[in-house]
Amino acid sequence: MSLRGRRHLQTVAGRGRVYRGQERIADVLYTLDVFQDYIVSGASRGSDELPPSVKDILGSLTVVSGQQALRFHEPTLTLELEDGRLLNFIVTRRQLPGGACRVVGSSGFFTREEPKNS
Repeated sequence: MSLRGRRHLQTVAGRGRVYRGQERIADVLYTLDVFQDYIVSGASRGSDELPPSVKDILGSLTVVSGQQALRFHEPTLTLELEDGRLLNFIVTRRQLPGGACRVVGSSGFFTREEPKNS
């Protein structure tokens, strides 16, 4: 028997920039939660945890300057975080309280030197 679970790994928040390709289109406040699913095999026998799956990144963005309405399901947006990491994302819901939009990462975090994992 195996058990599945989900771990909350971290919350990342700050001020960042949104790009469409090379064009900077907005400055935003962001809050992102990073989750990772896992499977424990043979839990009743105390077996080890299997390797974790891909991380899911979910969160919200609030535009503070620039393009006020990020396009719903536009596939080519990239968020640059305060620490320089990048995240490709998709807007999945607009008009949350306070004008925020819900986003889902379509890649893991990466830097300009690393290839994008789509």
